[in-house]
Amino acid sequence: MSDQDTLPIGYNQHSPAKELLTLTLCLFLGMSLGGLISYGIMASAGDSIETTKLLLVVQQMCIFIIPAILFSYIIFRKDTVKEMGLAQFAAPGVVILSLMSIFTIAIFIQYSYQLNQLIPMPEWMLAMEAEGESLIKQILVMENFRDLIFNIVLIGVLPAIGEELLFRGVIQSRLAHHLRRPQLAIWLSAIIFSAIHFQFQGFFPRMFLGALLGYLFWLGGSLWLAILVHFINNAFQVVMYYLYKKNITDIDLEAEFDIPWSGALVSLGITLTLLYLIKRRGKSGHKSELTG
Repeated sequence: MSDQDTLPIGYNQHSPAKELLTLTLCLFLGMSLGGLISYGIMASAGDSIETTKLLLVVQQMCIFIIPAILFSYIIFRKDTVKEMGLAQFAAPGVVILSLMSIFTIAIFIQYSYQLNQLIPMPEWMLAMEAEGESLIKQILVMENFRDLIFNIVLIGVLPAIGEELLFRGVIQSRLAHHLRRPQLAIWLSAIIFSAIHFQFQGFFPRMFLGALLGYLFWLGGSLWLAILVHFINNAFQVVMYYLYKKNITDIDLEAEFDIPWSGALVSLGITLTLLYLIKRRGKSGHKSELTG
């Protein structure tokens, strides 16, 4: 597939400047709303891990989901669902191959994490990273099954929907539309996706994950596919962490071990093969939409 093929995006001729301004305003409105709601929650609920979780729910809704939907409605109106790649789901075979890809790429992503650790970083970055890890540890404390379900929603469902709507459904799609180079759009949106998390020691792994999700959207022809795979990736880690802490399994996903470059290469090769198979089965290359 040539790089001139495009995502299942539309034919709307809004200028890049107008779309950038609209997205900026939508993000500003979302963050302002989130700030007001968060202030009310903190004023009434106090400082606790439960409050923090609730604030993260507000963050996902107001920073990702609401701005993405609002932007799409302003720009596309009645075509919002279609333009965001939500009008159809992928074929069963494509779904299976995509779910396989998130596991086959795991070794390569772990290897990229090892390489990321070799990059010197200033103290303020390391301090921010340590603070983020400490917060995640607190959130992942799950005393019972109810805590597990809540964390699956918080870490699995909401980020999968919100981040895919914004980074793939809006940013990647519109970059591909204006640049006429969907693969460049995939990598640019993946870089933004990773940078926005402000977890610098995991920048490369998250960037590669974002790129995989972007390719699944492009090749599979449906944003639902990226949402599903994103959810499975996050929810799987939450469930495995819960099972390990409850001594139900001996598999510790946090255990550090060295990945040889050969293993990373095999992991990447298998994943690229899966993407090739998805390309053959998926609904991509909507040239008529690009030229229409």
